[in-house]
Amino acid sequence: MNVTSILSNTQITEKVRILVVEDESILSMNLQETLELLGYTVLDIIDTAETAIEKAGELLPNLVLMDIQLRGEMDGIQAAELIWNRFQIPVVYITGHSDKSTLDRANMTFAFGYILKPVKEQQLYVAIQTALNRYQREQLSQSQRLNQLKNNFLATASHEMRMPLSNIKMTISVLENILEREGILNSELLSPFESLAV
Repeated sequence: MNVTSILSNTQITEKVRILVVEDESILSMNLQETLELLGYTVLDIIDTAETAIEKAGELLPNLVLMDIQLRGEMDGIQAAELIWNRFQIPVVYITGHSDKSTLDRANMTFAFGYILKPVKEQQLYVAIQTALNRYQREQLSQSQRLNQLKNNFLATASHEMRMPLSNIKMTISVLENILEREGILNSELLSPFESLAV
């Protein structure tokens, strides 16, 4: 079963916008062609980590496909971490490096997937859809946690605001009882604005 048949059975309700970060021009052109064939929109192809961070903030894609080994001082893992921390955009790594130290570094970031080169069409599709689904679930979960925190805060704040009023009412009631018992309070004779001193 190829990805084209998968897509014919699946409706993509929203165009997924992807930023590709790859410094090998032939591979980046192949990626763009494959992504567009799969129904995704390629916003741009970037070849350095620094530019990737800038473009991610500017274009706000749904997903970034990030090569790990890039030209320049910063690699794809550092860029992915900054993109996630600043913009909360999921990143799927694409790399030819599967050594343990690279995998460990990539896993220390908030990676949403890892694809080894050469990239196969079905593998790419599955990795992207898995990453997007995971991202949506985590956003929903985070939203639910925030709602629970908000509800807890409102319940506590409401309780704390009612308590002083209840205390004041109770104090007034106790004071009225004491004054009535001592015969000091005569509600018929005193207006609310008169002094209680006799």
